[in-house]
Amino acid sequence: MLPTLTLPQFDQNKSARQKQLEHMRIAYAYSLTYDGQIATINQLPECEKQGVYYQFKALSNMLGLLPSIPGLIWKTLKHGVFKAPFKQVEDYIFFGLTPFPDPQLRTDLWNDRTMAHQCIAGANPVMIEGVNARNPLPEQFKIERATLSISHDEIERALNEERLYMLNLAMLKTLQVDSGSVDGHKKYLTTPIALYYLQDDGHLRPLAIQLDVTQDTSEENPIITPTDGEKWKLARTCLMAADGAVHDLWTHAVQIHYVMESIIMVTYRQLSKNHPLLALLDPHLQYTLAVNVHPLYERDSKGKIPYYGKMFPGDNDALVKFMGEGMRQFKFRERAFPNDIKRRHVENPKLNYPYRDDGMPMWNAIQDFAHSYVDVYYKSDQYVVNDYELQAWAKELGGERANGACGLEDFPSSFSNKKELAEIFGQIIFIATAHHASIHFPQYPYTQFVPNMPNAIYESPKSMLNKDLGQAQLMRLFPRFKVALFQSFLYYAVNFKVNRVGEYPLQMFNPEAVSVIQKYQHVLKQLSSAHRDKYRNKKEKYPYMDPEHIPNGVTT
Repeated sequence: MLPTLTLPQFDQNKSARQKQLEHMRIAYAYSLTYDGQIATINQLPECEKQGVYYQFKALSNMLGLLPSIPGLIWKTLKHGVFKAPFKQVEDYIFFGLTPFPDPQLRTDLWNDRTMAHQCIAGANPVMIEGVNARNPLPEQFKIERATLSISHDEIERALNEERLYMLNLAMLKTLQVDSGSVDGHKKYLTTPIALYYLQDDGHLRPLAIQLDVTQDTSEENPIITPTDGEKWKLARTCLMAADGAVHDLWTHAVQIHYVMESIIMVTYRQLSKNHPLLALLDPHLQYTLAVNVHPLYERDSKGKIPYYGKMFPGDNDALVKFMGEGMRQFKFRERAFPNDIKRRHVENPKLNYPYRDDGMPMWNAIQDFAHSYVDVYYKSDQYVVNDYELQAWAKELGGERANGACGLEDFPSSFSNKKELAEIFGQIIFIATAHHASIHFPQYPYTQFVPNMPNAIYESPKSMLNKDLGQAQLMRLFPRFKVALFQSFLYYAVNFKVNRVGEYPLQMFNPEAVSVIQKYQHVLKQLSSAHRDKYRNKKEKYPYMDPEHIPNGVTT
């Protein structure tokens, strides 16, 4: 029999509610890991394990590799057994007979527009920042010492017109202490900054890259431009590798997967099974803990470093500290979609920015739905104040880590009104659905092709700056066979979906809530139709904010 949804203050059987929550607090016990900054589950509850349907979808996806097996065997012998070097970027295509979403990337790898497009529609579209008086270029980036494709007068005009954008990855400095090694090959990392110019057609054009924005521009740390030939390819590769590290370690793992892990654990610990807000969130919380629980970065119980973690720059201790810093710098309400757009100064409508432009309708639809749903069960702000399960939920998520809470920065530690409650729950749904989809699924076209976004660099970039670079030297920047195959396989393996945003078990809800859900589902269908119409005749597609392709949670 399905539970009747009711707020705890109105439940006639409060003792049963409390006993159920006591059991859940044991099952969902957690510890603070990653330098004491990230709450992770102690032991995966039995109910969180992936079921037969999930395994079927994963297996179905893997079967797509079968046509590529003969070619993969040949490449394993050639590059893995006989150690033949990779001579061209096409050698890194391990699964050539699988449906590759963006085959043009192979031929356009060194195209500057392709690189720039990934800032606003690739795997990590949340790092680009507008450059202006309120958000200036770092002092170490001496733009006046660069020979750019536009004059310094034009630079001043571009600043005034808000046409300059940057990708500043200085936060990677933590991982440069010891970049580590894998399979006997030393890894390297830069802390680059890239400067872009907004063209009249709305697209970004790269102007310059500096490999280490934490140090002043100098002969040892020059500003490299597209006119610098092979050195520009070196700079581009270092930039994309750095962006790849930030994408996986901060944007994806910490600020989506582990943020959601905190929310999942506390939701089941503090909201009873017949709480209306648990019913709202539950479909968005499935499978995530089972995905997260596999050791990827921290040492296991035997002290062994997972191979996945070895692919990234930094030794294991630096990596763990860096990920903790990623959570420390994450401020929940600051990262609400509209707030994040303003924070990064990327509101300019002239900028062709699919992540922003397609994300805003999804954000609005989810927020409207959350507000309507909250209105069904909370008839006044006092209902919110008196909901002691909700208040305990907020206190554990937003409370201090020193007091045993998860310590999500800028998360409300209590609620006093319906408006804020709906906004926060809408943001959680957006993170689990549209935001995660836009960060996770671009990994397949952009990160599975290793030369486009390697996880680390395998030759010292600074030592190569003063050399005549040829194809052979550039190819040594990329991972060797085992690491490259692991990266390519990994991002293929997680490219599947098990559900779709907006799916709810309607039998759980009262008629008024069902009506709200059905209206939301209709809005999602309209958004999907409008999205397809928008991109019907466009060469550059952006499917990641189409509700048709967005899962209902962080499921892979």
